[in-house]
Amino acid sequence: MNHPWTTSASSERRSDEFRLLVKVARLYYVEGVRQRTIAAELGLSPSRVSTLIRQARESGLVEIRVHDPNESLSEMENELQAAYGLRDVVVVPGPFPPGHSVINKLGFRAALYIQRLLTQDDVVGISGGRTLYAMAASGAFNVISKPVVVPISGGVTAAEFHYTANGVAALLAEALGGTYHQVPYPAFVDSPATRDAILQDASAREPLELAQQASVVIVGIGTLDSPILTLPHIGQRDIDELRRLGVRCEIAGHFLDGEGQLCAPQFRRRLIGLDFDFLRRIPRVIAVAGGEGKEVAIRAALLSQVIDVLITDEFTARELLKTRRGVR
Repeated sequence: MNHPWTTSASSERRSDEFRLLVKVARLYYVEGVRQRTIAAELGLSPSRVSTLIRQARESGLVEIRVHDPNESLSEMENELQAAYGLRDVVVVPGPFPPGHSVINKLGFRAALYIQRLLTQDDVVGISGGRTLYAMAASGAFNVISKPVVVPISGGVTAAEFHYTANGVAALLAEALGGTYHQVPYPAFVDSPATRDAILQDASAREPLELAQQASVVIVGIGTLDSPILTLPHIGQRDIDELRRLGVRCEIAGHFLDGEGQLCAPQFRRRLIGLDFDFLRRIPRVIAVAGGEGKEVAIRAALLSQVIDVLITDEFTARELLKTRRGVR
């Protein structure tokens, strides 16, 4: 038979344990006292303190919440990541006030993201375009990682050289304290025979072989209005042919239809650039793209499964999710 004091004593012990649990939890989670200091102050072993901290969390006595002012954006990033099988997504919040270019915002955020990834002497591949130029020129880089930056396609042109892969490579290398290579030919040439001859030359072959060793490749995503299609050896008849073939996306000189399938093989045979199969093998391909009218091209690029990380704007992210959910 239990004596009346037995239950009372047991209850007292539980009450003491609970008070100790609360005290340790308050010291650790509220006052920020280290576990070893708590152990010394309360005469407990460090392992006992660690156990009590874990019990406080597991029992629900302590609830840990992260107050994210951009919670809706975080949810959008997670949903996009799952919907398209991406490694990571960064959504730049809008709306964008007059005079603030979406391209500049994307470039700035991409610079902050990319500098965290790079280590000393990484090989970084780069394509061209206004968004990547904005990234390289953003002034956001504050880490000197000394990468080797190499174009993944040619980019010789009579105008707007700074938007080509060669121009962006030089600017990015300067921003990060690194070195760069150039591919001293246009992105496209007149014929497959010309391409084959050029790729035998060390000045084209060696930088493109180096690009195959890149740990990170950064690409823009273009439409049929892409600046790459204003480069030498691409005429209006070529653009009309691309439209006829259903091209919706240009990425590093490769053309994709609306479902992310490679098309227009006759253009691939004229490209001075990294083969699409090699692009797929790069450990991390980061696409920086957004703005009005880009969602169809970006969706095609994501469906190709060549992209690992997407950095885009809020409006484009919403449109990509609508399309994925089947919402029109």
